Amino acid sequence: MTAPGAAAGEGPPRYGLAALTAVGLLGVFSAFWRLDRSDWKLDEDAYAQAGWVLVHQGVDPNLGHPPFAKLLFGGAQVLLGRDLAAVRTVSALAFLVSMAVLFAFGRRVAGWWTGVVAAGLFAVIPRSMVVGGWSVADLRIDRYGLLEAVAGTLVLVGLWLGWRWVASGGWRWAAAAGAALGLAGASKLNALVVLVPVLVIGVAYAWGRRRLAAEAATVAGTAVVAFLLPFAVFGRRAFDQIDQTLRFPADRAKGGHLLVLGSDVYVRSPWWAHLKYQLDADGPLLVAALLVGLGCVLLSRRRLVVVYLLGATLSLVISAMASPVALPHYRAIWTAPLVLLVAIGLTEQVQRLVAGGRSGRAPAPVLAAVALAVLAGSGLVATAQLATLPAGDYRQMAAEARADGVEPQRILIYSEAVAPYFPGAVDALAPFDDGQTPAQLVVLDPSLSDAVAPETVAQWRDWARGWGLQPHRIGRLEAWWAAP
Repeated sequence: MTAPGAAAGEGPPRYGLAALTAVGLLGVFSAFWRLDRSDWKLDEDAYAQAGWVLVHQGVDPNLGHPPFAKLLFGGAQVLLGRDLAAVRTVSALAFLVSMAVLFAFGRRVAGWWTGVVAAGLFAVIPRSMVVGGWSVADLRIDRYGLLEAVAGTLVLVGLWLGWRWVASGGWRWAAAAGAALGLAGASKLNALVVLVPVLVIGVAYAWGRRRLAAEAATVAGTAVVAFLLPFAVFGRRAFDQIDQTLRFPADRAKGGHLLVLGSDVYVRSPWWAHLKYQLDADGPLLVAALLVGLGCVLLSRRRLVVVYLLGATLSLVISAMASPVALPHYRAIWTAPLVLLVAIGLTEQVQRLVAGGRSGRAPAPVLAAVALAVLAGSGLVATAQLATLPAGDYRQMAAEARADGVEPQRILIYSEAVAPYFPGAVDALAPFDDGQTPAQLVVLDPSLSDAVAPETVAQWRDWARGWGLQPHRIGRLEAWWAAP
């Protein structure tokens, strides 16, 4: 078995620094270019508002989810202004941190080019969202102000620090790994499952090492402390908030979540929902290239790190698949370790191909080269799309409504957030409304309303007509308003 730190001392190869610089610049572009151009997501608006209230009042209106990522979103709004760009700046910085860790991790375990490929693939490959046949996000979901964007980076940092602990031991690495994973769990609760493979593989590999039990306890203990620490913002109510956060997944699972997969509607997500989301969003060619990378990594001689990363990635994927609530942006939490696995598998096989000889003519190196070309090509196309990213349907709808003189105070929605486009407006979710209070704007998004009984949607349209509103079609959106 290859020693865990075998590639740690490798210096930059020829053109290595140039390639790393190019990937770094590409990453900055991918993270920040037109960051506030994409439409607000409903969850983004909820987390932005929760973060603002948390920072100023120590109260969380977004009940159930832990507070750390929301505190970061609130702090960013204090520093940069209360707008979409401020919230997404947290995710953009997390994006760059993920790239840096992917390079460092990949270089240490499999060489310089593996690190460059891992960081480069993370920077460019598309990972959008498609629901019910409708594209509902632009290019990369980890640019949005979502909990998974923060938690995914902290998971990767925790895995990197945990690997240093597995490889060499030491209190410092143990405590740092536990702290990062604890904060990941304090951003999105299910991130805590990664503690299990880190501890199991670390103890199994280092069995008999001096102070192993104490170091493993340090990993677990610092994770608990780091998880609990952000709850201090609630003061005396901290223990109630912790209890509510720990109960939230089970409570939510009882009610399920309406979603559209293909042409079918589900109340409780089937186990294969995340696979369907990824196939719909990425397409069969990109998914096939990723599967080739995963197949190649199973052939890798770097077995310990492969088992380590596979264990962590599968813990996240399996826990998500077991949940009756599956949303397409959840995959942002496991994207980075998945990309690192693919980079290890593909780079190792492509290097065999470049080296030549009989091993280079085997099917695996050729398939790896084709898969890497597909991933790079998809990334270049996505980068070109980012360079010319147009305004989304919601922005266009808001612009048209304002051009008609509409300045709504109350907006009835079964859609993504609309109120942020109209200062002073309030969104009212249609399923929880009785239609008694008139709205000046009604917005229905088929990616959500297609999961609702037709007679219920017809009732919402009747409310709009009764309030004197007329229908408009903007992209996929159905919007109702009346010029004053």
